Amino acid sequence: MITLTAQMLRDNFGACESGAQRFENDYPDGLNISRLWGTYEEADDLWKEILGGWLKTQVGWAIATGILPARIRANLSGADLSGADLSKADLSWVNLSGADLSGADLSGADLGRANLSKADLSWANLSGANLSRADLGRANLSGANYNEYTVWPEYFSPPMSGK
Repeated sequence: MITLTAQMLRDNFGACESGAQRFENDYPDGLNISRLWGTYEEADDLWKEILGGWLKTQVGWAIATGILPARIRANLSGADLSGADLSKADLSWVNLSGADLSGADLSGADLGRANLSKADLSWANLSGANLSRADLGRANLSGANYNEYTVWPEYFSPPMSGK
């Protein structure tokens, strides 16, 4: 069993004091993240818990420091992920249809086969993201930020305002 504690975040991962304190308030006994490597159902439930609250703004940091795995295994259709930090996350097979990703940081994320149909990606940071085979049908990309390293699906024309 792998249980994250606020003290572990402080000592081993350089978490800021306010973030560690907030984590400790929400998870006084720690957070068992072993399920992320378990069955799809176990991982799905825990990712929904992590991405359902304030921790969603810390996921990119947690992936970069090695706390969380980069590959997210969950059905996040219709989820509120607005403002989430999912930078460098592997979301390649995630169902994000109808999800609110407005203002989310998806820079360097792998969304290669993600279902983003009807997703709100307004003002999302897509710089360097891989969207090569993503389903972007009726996705809202208004104000989305992207760069020359963003990989779009073949025959897809990104909105002009994003660059």
